[in-house]
Amino acid sequence: MLHSTVPCEGIGLNREYDKDAPPLEDVLRDDWRPAKPELTDTKCHVLKFIDKANGKMDGFMAYFGCHPVVCCQETRYIHGDYCGVAMNNLERENPGAIGLFLQGAQGDVNSCVVHKPEKESLLALDIVAARFANSVRRGLQTAKPLSVSDLKCVDMFQKFSSKAIPLGKIKEMLAENEAVVYAGDASDKSKELRMAVVKMYALRSIISRIEAGEELQIQIGEIQGIRLGPVEFLGAPFEIMQAIKNDVVASAKAPVALVMGITNGNMGYAPDKTAAGRGGYAADIVPMISGRMPFLDIHSELVNALLELDSKLN
Repeated sequence: MLHSTVPCEGIGLNREYDKDAPPLEDVLRDDWRPAKPELTDTKCHVLKFIDKANGKMDGFMAYFGCHPVVCCQETRYIHGDYCGVAMNNLERENPGAIGLFLQGAQGDVNSCVVHKPEKESLLALDIVAARFANSVRRGLQTAKPLSVSDLKCVDMFQKFSSKAIPLGKIKEMLAENEAVVYAGDASDKSKELRMAVVKMYALRSIISRIEAGEELQIQIGEIQGIRLGPVEFLGAPFEIMQAIKNDVVASAKAPVALVMGITNGNMGYAPDKTAAGRGGYAADIVPMISGRMPFLDIHSELVNALLELDSKLN
């Protein structure tokens, strides 16, 4: 097994802390960078696996944190977005080798092109995929051998606490959305109405579960750690924000700690403390429309849980 860390820039921007993406002609320039690159991943980890018997590459992995959302709702093509296109191209360049994309912390990082018309999205897909492929290709060329003497795995079912929103408040929220849905001039063309429909059904479900005595203040998620020599994979079923990943990596004992999101399920966003304090789409709306209460302090709880995995693996 070989490993490298290589620059991977011009792909993502932090939608929670950065301004909206600049115009298409700007972000597709080779020298474009977000206003706050430090709030995104700017490096890609590449792992390369060589068959000792014949010296050929059996497989490779590329770890990076950015939403694969270059091609969005206005396209009808089935594909793996920038990372899938890039990894498929690299597989064709290396016949017989299997490429795996490892999703990092992407909860607050979007691709530099998102929500564009189909023609613009497909143009951007080729360019952003090429940027990622070039980074992984450099990683494959510069990867250095690692000493791998053992493989360790740890799996835990972890409790995460949620906010205790009073039943009366939830019923008020339901009434607000029902007013939008049943308004005399309601139209399916309205995004507000479409979102209100989603929220209305979700809130009705939450209310019925509370009235049936179901406990909604604790959510249980499966987290997992795998240690392969000096490289550690720490996975959790959330769209993890960058600040959480940074806190884990800063305190982890493993020489190379890779925090991976949306593993063993998807329990929505894991917002950092600042994003959670502001509230909004990731912190409040998504949990409720998914039939869950917003998390109470997922930042601290997830960092502590992943560092517990790290300790067990070391």
